[in-house]
Amino acid sequence: MLNRSAGLQLEHVPYKGVGPALTDMLGGQVSVGFASLPSCLEFVRAGKLVALGVSSPKRSSALPDVPAIGEVIPGFAGELWVGLFALHGTPDAITKQLADDVTLVMNAPDAIAKLTALGVEPLRGGPTALAAMLKQDIARWEPIVKASGARVD
Repeated sequence: MLNRSAGLQLEHVPYKGVGPALTDMLGGQVSVGFASLPSCLEFVRAGKLVALGVSSPKRSSALPDVPAIGEVIPGFAGELWVGLFALHGTPDAITKQLADDVTLVMNAPDAIAKLTALGVEPLRGGPTALAAMLKQDIARWEPIVKASGARVD
């Protein structure tokens, strides 16, 4: 997405996780990379990595002085997110209870404070908001994945 949006030719270097990628960035073998904010936030705060931008649509409250890439490249956004899913056919009463419990936890002030300190900003709106975000992500990434030629092996 960044290559297409900014006319760059950055090379994708695949890693088996963010840990090895961060090790190579910290060691100088790789000069730039994308990593989830929770995985690299302490390195940024310690001055070992320089945050050039965040890929969320707006600045992160954990690093308010770091611009969102979308401020420079309009429309750019690509967020790492985690969702809770249930197997198709799970009884409605169970999925509703799970959704209610997750919403309760995600709205707890101590949970919000801990997540925010890690650079995580909880999604509000429960299953409806998650479904809408998933739909937006598919629409955003589908043409990029197709253009890249990537495929599942």
